[in-house]
Amino acid sequence: MRGPRPRRRALVLTLVSAVVLGCAVAGVAVAAVLVAAPDDEPAAAPTSAPTPGSTGPMSPDVAAAVEIMGAPFPTGLDAERLVGEIAAKTEGWPTNPYGESEVSGLWRCAWEAELLAAAETDDAGRFVDATEHLSGFYDMPVVRRLHSDPERLWFATVIEPVREGDLAPLREELEVNCDPDIVL
Repeated sequence: MRGPRPRRRALVLTLVSAVVLGCAVAGVAVAAVLVAAPDDEPAAAPTSAPTPGSTGPMSPDVAAAVEIMGAPFPTGLDAERLVGEIAAKTEGWPTNPYGESEVSGLWRCAWEAELLAAAETDDAGRFVDATEHLSGFYDMPVVRRLHSDPERLWFATVIEPVREGDLAPLREELEVNCDPDIVL
């Protein structure tokens, strides 16, 4: 009885090894195909995309700001000028944390201004778009790294009231914490 068991065990181990080896070879083959796939064109550089609200190409500074945030600025914002001012006063732009913090503040204020404009004009599409962008603010890597609001009080005290028709906290936020040039 002892004879067949070691053979069976050896056979099972051989089959398992063959399956594992086959999967490894198949994985390498799939990876090679994916890496060499001709349809995988590199993404266009952000500088080739138009700046929101303009017809020209996006400047390298605005492209860097959009990359920092991982999301665009609202249409109609003079991002070229406003981001250009941040870049001009920030040594080591765009990787300096000060510049990243300034860009995240500009981005937040721009979307707050967009939300206010949408609410005041009853533009449901703009309202939804602005609310969605602002809802994701805390999840952005740059915001998680540089800002602290564990209770999400800004959103609860500034953005949530807008959903209920109260624009006063948003107006105050824009007046106190945002550049007055951010007008959409």
